[in-house]
Formats: sequence, C-alpha cells, structure tokens
Amino acid sequence: MDANLELLVELQQIDDEITELDAQIKAFPEQVSQHGSALAAAKAEYDGFRKRLDDANKERLQKEKGVEEKNAAIAKARMKLNEVKTNQEYHAALHEIENMKGAIGKLEEEQLEIMEKLDSAKSDEKSFKERVAAEEKDFAVFKAQKEAEVGKLKTEADHHRARRAELTAKIPAALLSHYDRIFSVRENKAVAELKNGYCMACHQMVLPQLALEVRMGTTIHKCPHCLRYLYPAHEEKKAEASH
Repeated sequence: MDANLELLVELQQIDDEITELDAQIKAFPEQVSQHGSALAAAKAEYDGFRKRLDDANKERLQKEKGVEEKNAAIAKARMKLNEVKTNQEYHAALHEIENMKGAIGKLEEEQLEIMEKLDSAKSDEKSFKERVAAEEKDFAVFKAQKEAEVGKLKTEADHHRARRAELTAKIPAALLSHYDRIFSVRENKAVAELKNGYCMACHQMVLPQLALEVRMGTTIHKCPHCLRYLYPAHEEKKAEASH
C-alpha cells in the first residue's frame, strides 16, 4: 500500500478513537444528571414533607392563638357581667361566654389532633432523612467513579491527539487538507474501505478499473461518489498480493 495512504488510514483510525472518546466524555454530564434524578426526587419528597410539617405547625400556632384570644374575650365578658342592668343582658352575656368556651374546646381538640400528627410524623421524617442520605451516598460514589473514568478517557484522548499530531506532520499538505475537509462534512469519515467493488462508507459501486487500482495499492484514489480516500479490504489486499 502507498505509504501516504497507510498514514491516512492510520489517521482515520486515530480520529475514530478520538471521536468515540470525545462522545463518551461529552455524555458524562447527562449520565450524572440522570443518575442524580433519584436523589433529586428524594430531596423533593422530603422538602414537600417538611413543608407539610411547617404548615401544620403554623396551623397549630394559629389555633393556639385563637384559644388565647377566646380566653381573653371570656375574661373581658366576665368583667362586664357586673355592668349589665337586666336579666336578659346577663343571660345573653353568659350565652356568649358558653359559646366561646365551646369554640375553645373545638380549637383545643383540633390543636391536639395536629400535635398527634406531628408526633407520628417524626418516624416518617427519619425515613425521609435516611433515604436522602442513602441517595446522596450512592450519587457521590457514582459521580466519583464517572469522574475517574472520564479522567482516563481524557488521558487516552490526549495520547491519541499527540499521535495524530505526529502523523499529520508526515502527510503531504494537499492530502491532509482534503482529508480534513471531507472529515468535516462526511460524518467524521474521510477514509473508507473498498470491498467487493463498493465503498463501505457511501455504499456505492466504483468502476472495476478503479477497484483494481485500489487493490493494487500503488497510488491513492478517492471514491468518485463521496470523495473519501479508498483503501482495499484486508482480504482483497491479500488476494491481490498473491497474484
């Protein structure tokens, strides 16, 4: 095979490796985000639980304040009993006091119910905290593993890029310029295998004479359809060499 074509084939192989490594590195944030969804869900549920507790506490305090206000009103009403002038006013005042006592009883019952719910929620809160803690631990382990993997991938990609720089320095400028142009517009593939007369990148058949010359490997040829550099399939190269 032509020496420059061998360099181009190796360059394509290296670029394939770099493309794959870069894709894996690029996928890292999304993988971390997806894995963190369980942690986010656990935190959201715990936040919702805490909000319900806060709302319940606010309601309990409101009822406590209501009891205080009713007791103050009762005390005030009792002081006014001495000021009433008729039995009718006296009985009306007593009736009002009794109504307020009933309201106080209802508020205290409701307050007690809320307190009982808050007490029973303590065990639920423990479960929520334990779940969040477990998800945080799992996420931290996953993220650390992925960061270590990405570190290795970046090191490998840097190694390939260093080798790529060495190769491109050996390839004639005109060949490299065409390679880079086709690579950028043809799905990162500028060199393709020719097998059974077909370009394996665009899957179009080439003329028999061109296929023969590619198999001989003495000169560099391009696919007339996609303009990629062509190199012979390994088994066809061996067959041609045996003749």
